[in-house]
Amino acid sequence: YSDKIHEYDIVNNKWKTLEIKMPQRIENYGCTPVMNGRYVLLLGGTSGAWKKDDIWIYSVIDKQFRKSSLKCPMKGQYQAFTIDGDNEKNMLLVDGFARREWKLLEI
Repeated sequence: YSDKIHEYDIVNNKWKTLEIKMPQRIENYGCTPVMNGRYVLLLGGTSGAWKKDDIWIYSVIDKQFRKSSLKCPMKGQYQAFTIDGDNEKNMLLVDGFARREWKLLEI
C-alpha cells in the first residue's frame, strides 16, 4: 500500500505524482467520483491487518481530504462505482450520504 496519489493528464497522455498524500496508508478501499467529478469518495479499506470503516472525501479542486463523520456499515474492503453517464441515478446512490455530509462540511 502507498500514500501516493497519481493524476492522469488525458491531453498529454502522462501520469504525475501529486504532492498531497493519502490521509492514511490503505489498500482495498472503494473509490469513486461524485458530484460531476468534483469530489472522490474513499470508502473503508485495509492497512496491514487493520480493517477500516472511514469515509474520506477528496476535493479535486482544492486537493484536500476531509474525514466524514459517517462511517461505512462494516470495517474492511470495499468496492465503489458510479453509473457512467447517469447523473440522476448517481445522485440517488449518494444523495443520502452527500446531502448530510456536504452540509456538515459546508461544501
